[in-house]
Amino acid sequence: MLETLGLTKDTTFYLITTGVSLILTSAFVKWYRMYTYFSRLGIPGPKPLPIIGNLHQVIKRGMPYNDLEMTRIYGKTFGYFEGTTPIVLTTDPKLLKSLLIKDFHVFTNRRVLAPVEPFDKFLSLIKDDDWKNVRAILSTTVTSGKLKSV
Repeated sequence: MLETLGLTKDTTFYLITTGVSLILTSAFVKWYRMYTYFSRLGIPGPKPLPIIGNLHQVIKRGMPYNDLEMTRIYGKTFGYFEGTTPIVLTTDPKLLKSLLIKDFHVFTNRRVLAPVEPFDKFLSLIKDDDWKNVRAILSTTVTSGKLKSV
């Protein structure tokens, strides 16, 4: 059958070897970019494993305990990977205020842990246009003047 296509066993071997080499090289490059992602941005955090990232630590400790432990080790702001998804976690009040108030248009969508009602309607979890509409309503309702009068 290979002869009808003009291929020999040697040619097939070279094609398969080249394909496997390209796949392995691509996987290595993707992992290396993931491995150096946060260090290139100057964000501390643990080094990820291929494919699973730091998910093994999250599963082993549990999410809240993992977050507390990594905050203790890496400081108020750090990055880690859940699978191949980069996650930046911060407990810095000034940075949170900046992200949630001043730069809300850049950081509208956040990670959803349990896409189950009513949790998917939490103010910190709603997405895109819903977030914009709710924020517009709340920002007029909850102003600093009205909060001081309470």
